[in-house]
Amino acid sequence: MKSVVVTGSSTGIGWGATKVLIQHGFRVFGSVRKDADGERLRKEFGANFVPLKFDVTDAVAVNAAAEQVSAALGGETLAGLVNNAGIAVAGPLLYLKIDELRQQLEVNVTGQVIDPGVRAAARRRPLAQRAARPHRDDFIRWRKECQSLHGTVQRFEIRH
Repeated sequence: MKSVVVTGSSTGIGWGATKVLIQHGFRVFGSVRKDADGERLRKEFGANFVPLKFDVTDAVAVNAAAEQVSAALGGETLAGLVNNAGIAVAGPLLYLKIDELRQQLEVNVTGQVIDPGVRAAARRRPLAQRAARPHRDDFIRWRKECQSLHGTVQRFEIRH
């Protein structure tokens, strides 16, 4: 069974992506920040949903989740990683409280690349072939796999 990690899976686009992926036979490891959300989604989506409890700004928790995913994969690689988690602090930039702006940057920018473990689990090449930087073929493969999205949120298709 192909597996995907979806961050921010409890609501919105993350919830929608999780639903579509599960409908198409994927196992989804979905990040949530609350145990209650994980249980709710497990009941809603069934056995193919595996909740991962972490905040994307907490490197220790993210690394623990990456280990959980790696153990569950048993040597397989992820079919995809949907870095969806994010927050919006509304208002003109000059009028935002600096702490709110920093939190938004931590979640939306730094949090997306905080964990080398999740990124490594998402790589398709074996560990011995991994370089410090992604290979050009990784980007080409990613681009081909994402063509079905057509740049819109309303249309999310899975093509096998």
